[in-house]
Amino acid sequence: MVSQLDTRHLVRLKVQLNGVDNTGHPFRQTVFTHDVSMRGARLENAPPMVEPASVVEVQHRGRRGRYRVVWVGGLAHNEVGLESVEPSKCIWGSPLPGRPIYSTPPAGR
Repeated sequence: MVSQLDTRHLVRLKVQLNGVDNTGHPFRQTVFTHDVSMRGARLENAPPMVEPASVVEVQHRGRRGRYRVVWVGGLAHNEVGLESVEPSKCIWGSPLPGRPIYSTPPAGR
């Protein structure tokens, strides 16, 4: 059974993605969510320097959260899956925006 924390909500939100690439250079890029949950998000059009296991900052409407990159893929959309490293903090608002979707992560992730 899927818990409230794991329920994803399909919603396109404009966010600022900040991090440091593998050469130590900071990056900042505006990207969009594909879906969000209380503990994470899937982003589209992420910069190619985002790597699994790195920690990035996501800003949305003045709120900031730190997230671990748990997967990178979706060649056409440069998607990344994020999991919050601050589980008690949700930057998306309450209740979550968008429409609940009930699915499993893509195979192999």
